Amino acid sequence: MTKPEIGHAAPRTAAEFGQELPSAGPDEEAQLAAAQRENERLEREVERRRQEIIRRVKRDFTYHAPTPEKARLYEDLRRRYLELALFLVDVVPPGREQSLALTDLERSCQSANAGIARGGV
Repeated sequence: MTKPEIGHAAPRTAAEFGQELPSAGPDEEAQLAAAQRENERLEREVERRRQEIIRRVKRDFTYHAPTPEKARLYEDLRRRYLELALFLVDVVPPGREQSLALTDLERSCQSANAGIARGGV
């Protein structure tokens, strides 16, 4: 084989070398078709999950006006969380642990409120 001329790219494929590529046999074609079907299935699954996340995000970031029943649940929930928070202030000495306990309690209350807002109650 001769060296490529200056300014010309060297061959990169078998065809550029003047060689024939072997054709795929029936087993290889079946494997390729199966791989393509699996790839399409995975792409559909990824899109389905993406749409599911979009629905959840839209639900999560939409205002949910409380029904009278939900308003009563919110009041009951806040009252019980307040009781627990005041109990923690009484029994846990001031410091990092008390602060973390109250912060975690606040997060828990917020999650419970969101669950009521988004739930079917």
